[in-house]
Amino acid sequence: MYCRKCGKFIEYSGDFCKECLASADPYDDEEIVFTTDTQEVRVNVAKLTYNAEPVYEGNVGTNNARGNRNRKLGFGSALTSTILAVVAMVLSELANTILTWSVSYFDGTFTSADPVQDFWFDFTIVCVIVVAVIGLSIPAIILGAKSIRTFVNAKRSGGVAPVITLVFGIIGLAMAVSAISSLVLVYLNFGEIIAKYPEII
Repeated sequence: MYCRKCGKFIEYSGDFCKECLASADPYDDEEIVFTTDTQEVRVNVAKLTYNAEPVYEGNVGTNNARGNRNRKLGFGSALTSTILAVVAMVLSELANTILTWSVSYFDGTFTSADPVQDFWFDFTIVCVIVVAVIGLSIPAIILGAKSIRTFVNAKRSGGVAPVITLVFGIIGLAMAVSAISSLVLVYLNFGEIIAKYPEII
């Protein structure tokens, strides 16, 4: 027979299971026979009872701990995508602000001994920020797309769908695309400044 607690085989003469020291209930290896059109299937009741996976209401086929892990599947990538996208968005706005302020050297708002030199210094900072925005936005887009794909794959497989991963993935992807798109404003602002103040060149 088999031990009810650990499933190990116990000799019929034994009183206790040597593996887990549980008392050996009289639980012999009874078999259930299923007959189909093509074959006969024998299932051992003791082994079937021991190997049965626990099923919890509301989470069929998985235990609660595994279900909770599945709900957070890919969340790290989605959160990273959102954080990178937020930083890229802030830097993008900063680049536009610096470029707008640099016009103040020419319209008299700020006094400057050499407006052209000050403008190009500010523009150099703007270029560094633009590179940083692109460097942050590309990984954010990749991770955001990966998070959305994780949700879709989990949904298709019939598992627990990580909704929070989907939400943060969409936010990160959208903000990263917006950050890169706002760089077009930097380019347009620069063109307007050059057209308005040709002495810069």
